Amino acid sequence: MTPVVDYALTRSEIDPNRIALMGISMGGYLAARAVAFEHRIAACILYNGVYDGYDAIASSFPKSLLTAIENGNSEVVNTVLDILMESDPNIRFNMKHGMLTVGVNIPFELIQKSKDYTIKDIAQNIKCPTLVLDAEKDDSFPGQPKKVFEVVC
Repeated sequence: MTPVVDYALTRSEIDPNRIALMGISMGGYLAARAVAFEHRIAACILYNGVYDGYDAIASSFPKSLLTAIENGNSEVVNTVLDILMESDPNIRFNMKHGMLTVGVNIPFELIQKSKDYTIKDIAQNIKCPTLVLDAEKDDSFPGQPKKVFEVVC
């Protein structure tokens, strides 16, 4: 983000006090992370706000699946999620898109990698005014915008 702001500040048509950043979907996580460290950004819009990637994924899992994840049982996790992906196109899209986004090949890897995507330890560094939006009927990041709002706003 810093090189982009550096470049923007070389442009005469850019008001350095009015640089804003908007992140959509997983970009809501990335934008929050960016403004936590790049304080020359004057405002931020998070659509949706993502507080914790693992929590977003795991919040809809049954306890037995969470136990398999905690125990590192990738075979069970992948089997269950493969069955769910076969029967539900929305789950299939979210899992496949998530795996593509973070560069992994199987659902268990996505779940493990999602633990890296949290603003828990950096949210307090967000100093600019931030608009946190929550998409109606969102199932990709359920409850996440509210968590971001409570910490940032």
